[in-house]
Amino acid sequence: MCFRKVIAVLVACLLGACSSGGSGPGETALEKQLVGHWSTSGDDNLYFGEIDPSSKIGSFIMVHPDGKVFTHRYKVESADASERVIRTNLLFASGDSREELLVLAKDGTTLDKTTTVTGIEIKSQLTRVDDTTAP
Repeated sequence: MCFRKVIAVLVACLLGACSSGGSGPGETALEKQLVGHWSTSGDDNLYFGEIDPSSKIGSFIMVHPDGKVFTHRYKVESADASERVIRTNLLFASGDSREELLVLAKDGTTLDKTTTVTGIEIKSQLTRVDDTTAP
């Protein structure tokens, strides 16, 4: 009887671990679609690096049109595969952070980004360039 309880607890723990962290079926695939090189209409280039499965953190590099490079990180806070929405938190080198809402197009070629800066909502669209994760 005790052995069955131990097995039941282990199974429950494993199932709980698989569904923890705000991701369910399909979210990992959605998050992987974010990884790569994206550009804005203003010629900024954004590079989302691979996401560490345990911390949900990846590298984030922004290159402005003048060539200035800003290296930061991003954390996936949640993902909803059915709505194709990823909520991220940009983790700036200064220690500040900013939440962004990303909606990936079904074909994976564009990304609608919503950012709130000092109470003002800023929307932009990114276009996928390629799979590179750094300039």
